[in-house]
Amino acid sequence: MGLVSLNRYVFSFVYLVFIYSTPVSAQLEANVWPMADSGVINWQGGKYPKPSKTLGMIATEGTGAICDSLGNLLLFSNGQDLFSGTGKKLNIGFKLRANPSTTQGVLILKHPESSIYHVFTNCDYSDTMGLYLTTLTIFNDSAVFFDKAIRILNTASEGINAINHQNGRDIWVVTHSGKGDTFFSLLITKTGIKECQRKFIKSFKLLTPPSNIWFSSNGQYCGFEGDYAPAQITQWIFKFNSQTSVLFSNINLNTANWGLAFTHEGEYFYSFVLDGRIIRRSTRNWNQIAINNSTQYIYNKTDKQNRVPRIGYNNIAVFPQYNKNYFGVVTNCADDNIANVKYIDTGIKFTKAKCTIGNFNTNQSYFYTPAINYKYKQDCNTNEFLFWGVDTFAANAYRWEIKKGNSISKYNTKSLNHQFTDTGIWQVKYVATNGSRTDSVSKDIEIFPILKSGFLGKDIGYCGNALPLAIQGPLGMNCYTWQKPHGIETYVDHIAADTAGMYILETCNPVFCTYVDTLLVYEKAEPDAPQISRIGDSLYVTNPEPGVAYHWFKANVFTNSVGPAYKVTDTAWYKVRGVAPINCIGPFDSINVKTLQNRVSLQHSIVFYPNPAMDDVFLQHVPLEAKILLRDVTGRLVYETVAKQSEMQIALTQLPAGNYQLTIETTDQRAVYNVVKL
Repeated sequence: MGLVSLNRYVFSFVYLVFIYSTPVSAQLEANVWPMADSGVINWQGGKYPKPSKTLGMIATEGTGAICDSLGNLLLFSNGQDLFSGTGKKLNIGFKLRANPSTTQGVLILKHPESSIYHVFTNCDYSDTMGLYLTTLTIFNDSAVFFDKAIRILNTASEGINAINHQNGRDIWVVTHSGKGDTFFSLLITKTGIKECQRKFIKSFKLLTPPSNIWFSSNGQYCGFEGDYAPAQITQWIFKFNSQTSVLFSNINLNTANWGLAFTHEGEYFYSFVLDGRIIRRSTRNWNQIAINNSTQYIYNKTDKQNRVPRIGYNNIAVFPQYNKNYFGVVTNCADDNIANVKYIDTGIKFTKAKCTIGNFNTNQSYFYTPAINYKYKQDCNTNEFLFWGVDTFAANAYRWEIKKGNSISKYNTKSLNHQFTDTGIWQVKYVATNGSRTDSVSKDIEIFPILKSGFLGKDIGYCGNALPLAIQGPLGMNCYTWQKPHGIETYVDHIAADTAGMYILETCNPVFCTYVDTLLVYEKAEPDAPQISRIGDSLYVTNPEPGVAYHWFKANVFTNSVGPAYKVTDTAWYKVRGVAPINCIGPFDSINVKTLQNRVSLQHSIVFYPNPAMDDVFLQHVPLEAKILLRDVTGRLVYETVAKQSEMQIALTQLPAGNYQLTIETTDQRAVYNVVKL
């Protein structure tokens, strides 16, 4: 799959020219939950859930929906069909391809700076497992589709979830490989999806299709549940890097519990035992024994058939009751005092609809509005960042601290342009105050090397049977997509060029900055026959070719000297031949040195080439501390230096074409040469 297909717009680094002056309002994109066959839960503007009338959508397990910022329903889906907020079916003539029995079968997302909606569906068992994408825009009850259930991953489980990028704008989408050991992540930006799928963390192998991925709303923790073997449930929790989408420090809970729902700050997470009891555990002491020992029972009876929980607004958890017309609700989920955590058996009750094993699937970040935060944009070509702060307490004074080791920069402003001049991990701290309240937030931002244009190197010429040639991409990148002349793509850092033609690499670094370079592989003839000239005891090639190495031989024995010039030390037959890249060898030229010269004038001892020249002139055997002068035809000095080594290079690139005079002066000699610039 090419990387270009979904990137419909050219990325540009746009600086914000305004400063946010109003508090951040609550995000209500997850205000309405269509709950499988159980009707609808409405969160009353992000406060407390209440039952609402059914939308008429048939669903067995996982559902998805998205509202506008005011909580008005815009789209909802059961994984097969997509509906407008008023219930109008939008996907005429195609299905979204999710399997009806999938606990996280559909996820609906929108980047805050884009009008494009992304609908992800997965695990259609009538086909092969995979992740599918539908993209569209909406206006009232109408939709314009760009992609209709296209497969973007060939293998994926029924577990899929999303979380905000650390920059506060982009969105990570995370899924699992199914029967395997690999997680995948994709990045939604304002220009579309970064299709460079990141494979990360191989910690365990699942034998049957796993299900359910959960994040804490602040993006610091991720939970995973799957079938390690038939009829055996396993749960894992991880720490999560929301800048690079990396899971690390994983803990196997090794329990027979189902479901896993984090409180918004991630200090607690909820599950249910297979007999229906509800438990809470803590992440504050990050080790397996401490986490299992932190178990607290929120509901310690076995008379309920609780199912997979979700935590919504205000740290309120919703537990479906299997085959019942009500949901259990747990309030004050994040309260340290367990006595304040309340279980309400019939917290949400419907008139007719009954619950199944599934539950609503949503981007966890929608439930989380921190008191203070900052967002940023990055220019991948310069490592220049635009930072801007947001708060909910009407701050009026601001401070930034950007620190790495002993280097620290401080600024007093709400929005900030800052260019990082060194790679590695920087701590960026933002502080805001309104006089009576001061709050701060810190994030670790890793700065990666910038790829320069032409990072694949120069075009490659080959001769004879040199193919295939190894082409190496830059190491340490997030992914690699090669396009060969015959259209094959591969996802490794190097490939074997097996035919002449153009090779294109599109690659992303660990923060999904994208770079593209091309490399031409072309067939060329062997190097031309060199022509040897002698000045004093120096031999040199008068017609050197760019990119060709010249190997010198004495009496048919290689001297280990490579270059266009050679200094003889005794009499013998000498010969030289050109060797192009990929060991393409040209013919010899030879010369018989019968006598050696003891002293050679400066005029004849210095070797310079080529002449005429287009770009550079190379000098050899230049006396140290000699003055080197270059003048144009008017006598104007255009170049001057003092020789610090015997081999030198003079760049003519910036000079106009014409005739120049090169003068080399020592304390007792002077040599003058005419140079022609083409």
